[in-house]
Amino acid sequence: MIVRRAFKALAAIGLAIALKVGVSLIWSGDEAQTPTQSPPSTITSADLIKIDFGAEVPPAAWSRMIAVDILAEYAQPPFDLNVLRAHPPETFSPDTSTLIALGLAEEDRRNTNTAETNQFLAFACNNDQARACRNYGHNLDTAARSRRDQVRAMEYIQKACDLGNDYGCLDLINFKLIHERLTDEDLPDALTRSNAYCNDNFSISCHVYAHVLSRTDQPGPALETACHRGIESACGLFSNTLQQKDNPEATLAAFKAACERGIKFTCFNAGFASMQIGDETTGIAYLEPLCEEGYSNSCYNAAIAYKDRSQSGDGLRSAQMAHKGCSDGDKMACAFYAEKLLNGAGILADIEGSKRVAEPSCQNREPWACEILADYYFRHTQARDYGETVRDLYSFACQSGRLGSCRQLAAVFAGGFGVPRDLPRAMQLLEWTCGENDARSCEELERRRANQLID
Repeated sequence: MIVRRAFKALAAIGLAIALKVGVSLIWSGDEAQTPTQSPPSTITSADLIKIDFGAEVPPAAWSRMIAVDILAEYAQPPFDLNVLRAHPPETFSPDTSTLIALGLAEEDRRNTNTAETNQFLAFACNNDQARACRNYGHNLDTAARSRRDQVRAMEYIQKACDLGNDYGCLDLINFKLIHERLTDEDLPDALTRSNAYCNDNFSISCHVYAHVLSRTDQPGPALETACHRGIESACGLFSNTLQQKDNPEATLAAFKAACERGIKFTCFNAGFASMQIGDETTGIAYLEPLCEEGYSNSCYNAAIAYKDRSQSGDGLRSAQMAHKGCSDGDKMACAFYAEKLLNGAGILADIEGSKRVAEPSCQNREPWACEILADYYFRHTQARDYGETVRDLYSFACQSGRLGSCRQLAAVFAGGFGVPRDLPRAMQLLEWTCGENDARSCEELERRRANQLID
């Protein structure tokens, strides 16, 4: 309600001024003709506060912040910007121009009129409105087509920072990181600022701080300390510093040592690295406790490790890990569990249960789950009744890199299962998957070629 009153207040101010100076608005559809006179440049954000909050008017800076935040965070146009937008930005006070720009930005989400918004932002920024500078810089960066455009965008974000806007300062550091413009000279100030912001739990500052740390000469110890502070990005970046190219044993040893120091992110890496060198038992020792604590991707990898180890009882335990990961929301774990239900691997087969598990993950565009769903229709229904569904599911999974789906799609086209028979397309698919070293595709390709010679 407060927000809506603010919008009505903004409209009321514009209309009151229009009436005061004798302006006559003539509407045609949704557009208003330009008023014949300009309103006085006295519309300020404090006026909005006076109308919205009555006699208790906070200090000017506080008023401006509230008014700006109301429009920036909660604006729900349309409100009557037409009265205000009909005049050039310089007709208004700079902070009001910022408000108008923010209101127009909300309309941009539907009407895409960035040029008009930027006009108001540029005017307000040139009059030292920090928030306008920050937003204008972001708009320029989004539209940038060259490094020169990026430099111009950075200059406005820099100005927002220079004017005391903390978001602008944080954005400037992040901008330089993203665009590879953070120099050695920038590092000390970037570290100090981002660390201070992180201590205050300010926006994405901890993520930015971790990435600034990663640009220092010896980032490992600092990133480890930041990871212990609970900065998740630092944990991932620290993990990257432990990896030694072409030396998986040394990398594993570093992960294990970091895990023992209490960095759980590296415990996952220790388990995964163990699996990569064929030590599933050690992998399970690291991954299974993480799975039980709710780290769903650890459940999936533990399920794979149990499957690959293939000791007595591992099939059932693999299914249990996959079910746990799926219950915790991991799409890969759901796909693996659906496959086990479809094929009865380690557990009793449940064909319809497989379909129920695979469908949500497939809808969330997990290719493996879509492949399992296609297998369900292809193998356990009248495939010709679901031909187009099967084709589309296998096609999506194939295009996402699932070679088994490409091979199955070839079978669908070769057999004309619910779709027009297309042998050339089937052969093309088999030739491609064989070229990708799928042994079963190569065998099927040779068989079909031999049959063509016999025919």
